[in-house]
Amino acid sequence: MKYHTIVKRIFLPVIFWAVVCPGISSDVLTAAAATDASVDAVTNDNTYSVTIGDGSSSVSLNDASVSVDDGHLNITLSPDHYQELASAMAAFTDTSTEDFNLEAHTQADPVTLDLTDGEYSIELAMSGGSGKASVVSPTILTVENGHAYADITWSSSNYDYMVVAGETYLNESEDNMASSFHIPVTKMDEEMSVIADTTAMGTPHEVNYTFTFYSESIGSTSQMPQEASKRVVIMALIIIIGGGILNHYVNKKRKK
Repeated sequence: MKYHTIVKRIFLPVIFWAVVCPGISSDVLTAAAATDASVDAVTNDNTYSVTIGDGSSSVSLNDASVSVDDGHLNITLSPDHYQELASAMAAFTDTSTEDFNLEAHTQADPVTLDLTDGEYSIELAMSGGSGKASVVSPTILTVENGHAYADITWSSSNYDYMVVAGETYLNESEDNMASSFHIPVTKMDEEMSVIADTTAMGTPHEVNYTFTFYSESIGSTSQMPQEASKRVVIMALIIIIGGGILNHYVNKKRKK
């Protein structure tokens, strides 16, 4: 079963419940209100057994938190529920196709580093795609609460979003600037699969890539070419300003 079929069978019913059925009461929640989705009460603390999908490809999630807010049905899933849903989607989807990137669509936590929170530099390698695109290396590695995140800057301005560890990240750059993203690093010293969507071919197209971040290369941000360029510019300005001041005093003394 193709990915778009899973989206239609699993996620559209949820959207139907949340948008098309306003004002749903808690009593109605205990009944099967639609062919493709049912919610059955299992406890008295607003947790339910939620079944999403049709008879041939349904997913049942126990103890999901269900509430009605301003006429909208809200189903809150735990991280374990998301993992169950991802596993079910993998089972329903033809993962043998080259285009499907299960790792990029599966939730994962950033790796933990024994480093003080702050910014560092790290080298990375990229593979995948047509080979025309590249990313800046070394790049900024940010440690937040002990977890690793990386700034990815592409050689193109045509990337509008990335899918990493089950989350979608939007381009943070201004128009016509190289696309950049702040993403979690879920693997260190091994390939991490991601998806990047490009508009370079006229219509949006998702492309599979892998990033490898090298832990032994982690160092100060002063090692980055961008920082080195800044230092060169600053030194040049100091020399120019200092030379101008010195020339002014020399000319002043000559006039005396």
